Amino acid sequence: MATLKDVTKTCLQLLLDEPFFGHYLAGVPKEISEKTDAAGIGLMSRQMVKLLVNGEAWDRLDEPHRYGLIKHEVLHLVFGHLISQRQYAHKILFHIAADVVVNQYIQKEQSDAESITFERLEYLEKEQGIEWKRGMDAGYYYRQLLKVQQSPKAGKSALSNRDLDLSELLKGNHPDLKKHQFWSEFQSLSPAEAKLIENQIENNFRQSMRRIRGQKQPDFDYL
Repeated sequence: MATLKDVTKTCLQLLLDEPFFGHYLAGVPKEISEKTDAAGIGLMSRQMVKLLVNGEAWDRLDEPHRYGLIKHEVLHLVFGHLISQRQYAHKILFHIAADVVVNQYIQKEQSDAESITFERLEYLEKEQGIEWKRGMDAGYYYRQLLKVQQSPKAGKSALSNRDLDLSELLKGNHPDLKKHQFWSEFQSLSPAEAKLIENQIENNFRQSMRRIRGQKQPDFDYL
């Protein structure tokens, strides 16, 4: 079964290919755990975040998918999804929106074919008359999906193999959403604890940006 040393190898590759994410990961404790089916972000003593990885699931992945799995989780941290989720009433809908955001920054060969992506929900723009623009934040996608969830238009078309059924996603059983199983820990934080975690996330971002001066910059805006 995979060990932290195995996970560290992928983190080092991330440092070489995309230095920002590698430096960011250096400030995040890591743990091999059976508590997650694949990977996830949780809390350590309610004072800092940690990355959890399932060793058996890791062994089943090739290197590109290991890379994508780690980058996916780091992106949730960078974009502040674990703290900002507290602002949204419909948690599963926010989780879907958050995955739509981060998966736009992961290459196709690094992502599972069943992942929740921008493209797999794009049909809703035409079918339901919502906006569906690339490169937006989780709040934007949340608001668009909420329109569909609250007032779905009649005449639902047959879905292609690529498309994802929003009503099925809202049941919360999709494998990508199960990776968010520890996000509820962040909802239970006191305002002071949440601020501490938020400051750590932001400080890690700033430190990582300082360390990559003159190197390859991340291909996103800090939302």
